[in-house]
Amino acid sequence: MSMTNNQPKPVDKKKLGIATLAIMNIVAVVSLRGLPAEAEYGLSSIFYYIFAAIFFLIPVSLVAAELATGWPEKGGIFRWVGEAFGPRWAFLAMFMLWI
Repeated sequence: MSMTNNQPKPVDKKKLGIATLAIMNIVAVVSLRGLPAEAEYGLSSIFYYIFAAIFFLIPVSLVAAELATGWPEKGGIFRWVGEAFGPRWAFLAMFMLWI
């Protein structure tokens, strides 16, 4: 006679993967606001999204990754710009990012 343990199994915490983060960024960039323009330009709009990814999104993510390893403290862009140029420029950088 075997006895089974009726203890609940520990729940594995799910983490965000690369694919999930990529899709979240695509959704943030390609919002519903741009759908009429995409419908007007058709398949040629795919070129512009790939162009933006190669020449803007990928370099920005590489710079952010490099800065995050150089300054592991919390604060992100505000911290990086603040340490380099002061709090006034850090506020301006965050304001421009928000806009």
